[in-house]
Amino acid sequence: VMAYLSAPIWVASLLLSTALVTVSVLAPPPYFGEPHQLFPIWPECRTQWAFALAGAPAYFVHLSSAAALNALRRARAEGRPVLAETRPIYLYLTEERFLEPAGERYVGYPPLRPPEDRDAIWEALADGTVDVVATDHCSWPLKRKRGAARFTQIPPGMANLETLVPMLCSEGVAAGRISLGVVLELGGTNPTTLFGRSTRS
Repeated sequence: VMAYLSAPIWVASLLLSTALVTVSVLAPPPYFGEPHQLFPIWPECRTQWAFALAGAPAYFVHLSSAAALNALRRARAEGRPVLAETRPIYLYLTEERFLEPAGERYVGYPPLRPPEDRDAIWEALADGTVDVVATDHCSWPLKRKRGAARFTQIPPGMANLETLVPMLCSEGVAAGRISLGVVLELGGTNPTTLFGRSTRS
């Protein structure tokens, strides 16, 4: 994938992105993530495209795939000032959740990914590729998620503010994936430093 994309490819990328979003929101919950799997290189292309457009330091949120992480690593190797954030849902939940009877509760953007993408994100936390873990907390009641008249009206996102640190400790530190020091960096030192806040608490 080229770091700099020509104008025709930008247009093609925009059209493909629009098509994927349209197909995703029209699909019932069990198939919500599948349109994105039809084009496995797309997360990498889209990330590289964003890097090419970003002439200033850039902060990318909701990273959820190994392909996007690989593009991020290449951009940093080229000297680009790029930062990355992921969400707890991509660390603990994978796409088979959409097959559950109440699969609507897991709808969010981007959709949940396969287990190999989840594992890649844990590795990215450990090696410093991802700088921050933030919740994008959306406390929708289940009846609101399940009560939509059609799929396009399901409010995206999940509630996980209160479980962010405990789950990083249980699934990360206790499981041997990351150290307690990494948890403190991801949830405390890094975001406060990046956003110009004091690290004192």
